[in-house]
Amino acid sequence: VAVISGRDLKDVKERVGIDGIYYAGSHGFEIEGPEYLKMEYEKAGSFLPLLDEAEESLKQRLAHIGGCQVERKKFSIAVHYRNVEDRDVKFIEEVVNQAALHYAKLRESYGKKVYELQPNVNWDKGKALSWLLDATELDRPDTIPFYIGDDLTDEDAFAVLQMQGIGVVVGEGSRHTSAKYRLKNPAQVEVFLHALTISLEEGSSWSLIYKDFNSEEEGLREALCTLGNGYFATRGAAPESGTDEIHYPGTYLAGGYNRLKTRIDKSTIENEDLVNLPNWLCLNFRIPGEDWFNLTNVDILSYRQELDLKKGILYRTVHFQDENNRQTRLLNRSLVHMGNMHIAAIETVIIPVNWYGKIEICSALDGQVTNSGVKRYKNLNNKHLEEVESKQVDDNTILLQVRTNQSKLNISEASRTQVFKDESPIIMERLLVKKPAYIAQHFTVELTEGEKLSIEKVVSLFTSRDAAISECTLESEKAVLDAPRFNGLLQTHTIAWKHLWHSFEINLGLNSSNNSHPIQGILRLYIFHLLESASMHSLDIDVGMPSRGWHGEAYRGHIFWDELIIFPFLIYRVPQIARTLLMYRYRRLKEARKAAYKLGYKGAMYPWQSGSNGREESQKVHLNPVSGHWVRDNTHLQRHINAAIVYNIWQYYQVTCDLEFLSFYGAEVILEIARFWASMATYNKKLDRYEILGVVGPDEYHDSYPGAKSPGVNNNAYTNVM
Repeated sequence: VAVISGRDLKDVKERVGIDGIYYAGSHGFEIEGPEYLKMEYEKAGSFLPLLDEAEESLKQRLAHIGGCQVERKKFSIAVHYRNVEDRDVKFIEEVVNQAALHYAKLRESYGKKVYELQPNVNWDKGKALSWLLDATELDRPDTIPFYIGDDLTDEDAFAVLQMQGIGVVVGEGSRHTSAKYRLKNPAQVEVFLHALTISLEEGSSWSLIYKDFNSEEEGLREALCTLGNGYFATRGAAPESGTDEIHYPGTYLAGGYNRLKTRIDKSTIENEDLVNLPNWLCLNFRIPGEDWFNLTNVDILSYRQELDLKKGILYRTVHFQDENNRQTRLLNRSLVHMGNMHIAAIETVIIPVNWYGKIEICSALDGQVTNSGVKRYKNLNNKHLEEVESKQVDDNTILLQVRTNQSKLNISEASRTQVFKDESPIIMERLLVKKPAYIAQHFTVELTEGEKLSIEKVVSLFTSRDAAISECTLESEKAVLDAPRFNGLLQTHTIAWKHLWHSFEINLGLNSSNNSHPIQGILRLYIFHLLESASMHSLDIDVGMPSRGWHGEAYRGHIFWDELIIFPFLIYRVPQIARTLLMYRYRRLKEARKAAYKLGYKGAMYPWQSGSNGREESQKVHLNPVSGHWVRDNTHLQRHINAAIVYNIWQYYQVTCDLEFLSFYGAEVILEIARFWASMATYNKKLDRYEILGVVGPDEYHDSYPGAKSPGVNNNAYTNVM
């Protein structure tokens, strides 16, 4: 929000009196705002002596005119004639005209019942508006500025917005205007602003916004700002960041598991993990010969990060100053395409605010990553990837293929990086850098002060598990070469999210007067993350629903019982997704039968933690983060997972009447789990009842009785009721 006025900056700030907004006084010659923003038009200062002289002259010549007021502002002189007799107006106009001719370096302008003299330079309210949009990083395609004004001097601002925004003129007259809309009077302006405020408050529940950089919270923010499409997901890390104490840029494939063995206390344990794939985000810059850009090494003048839940886009704007007092503005937009499940993209805009010179850019694919995102797993082997191939495809495109070292899953990523000035591509020499499981392009660009440099990085990801492909390297190469530019991808991506929200949106009908209004935004955030893990793309993949989504390495990406929670939401909207998750269970029925047989039970016993093939993936031991000791893990005794699976199948059938699924798949699972429960139940003759012994309920903290030789509890209430 900005107030652009002809009044002195100090005067308009005192009259409005609202903190946290932007103020432009003297028709934009002086601007101040939050986060230390301050600007005084540099050429205007030299006009101050001339304005002093003109002010004195006008006061002397108009002193005898009753009601005439000569008001001096810092960078202009206003002659008000609102209270002047009609017969004297002509004389005042002549005096001002003569002053404008005499002081040729001043120009005359007109307002409502006022004449003004101000420096004859190329600066006005329109220029001030453009400067503010640029300084606040809002001069971008996804922002629609609007401007309300009633003065003739506001026409300069209306003209600026004709092609990129909305102008609203206030007044009942019929003067020619560049504004698109008209409000009759200030009362209508008040009604309009009130309605707009309500609309914006509703819009705020579609965004997750951070207005500062907090290194201690960055890990959480990266998780909450994860972008995904049901096929793969990427944490919301900054493109320039690498794995360190602050950042963890991870990318994960739905169902992309690998097993590794680790030697602990003379024993060998094996864990299956959701693999951290090559980091495709890598896009950084520097002044040649200096350090690569890092937020922790600069002074941050302004910072804003926004996750647009409606469109599935992550924005970031940063204004920073380095140790040499060079100020730079940085704008990022990123997406993981919801329409094309194999595509992701980043756009980075770099603007040198007060400097010029060369800038070096690095765009890379980094397969040297490990699974190191969870501290309690730090002592376990975590290197899952080995390089297969890396190459430069053409001047703009590089490719990296890796393979998981146990499951032998091939993953190919190809990236196309293009650089633009004023929408024109820049042809430059690129240096190819190759290391083990790493490939990058370095290139240097010359920039002038205030010039915008746009870098677009489009990435494709394919695996050897994908359907309807020849070979994943060929497919990733072809897909990235065929992909449109960032804005083209943005358009189709936004449409795909629009269709999803049409099916999944829940509007609670809360308004600005309701204290519970933030609940709407929280609900949309939950739905957003669910759809990133289970979308229409899931229909073609053999996957379940991990408890943490495909967002990171906590719980190793394993499948627990979380369908129980999300099915009521899914089956009434897109039941095909729910069926896909149930088919994940059916395909692992054979492994569940083996697990039951191994323990002497009949039927099928599904594991508490499931991964690639349905075996029990719960750890035998886990690291207690408080004591630092490795202790026995008894959570595999949570047999209630089997009741949850039956419950989910029956809920799905009741809603969909999908008799084909029940006949060929669901009924078999139900009957096999029923056989398991019947064989596990123990008859207590004394109490004349059947009991379920030696299990762990949802309360994992009570996994055994004090002093007991064997783990588990008897007759857990939740398990028995289910």
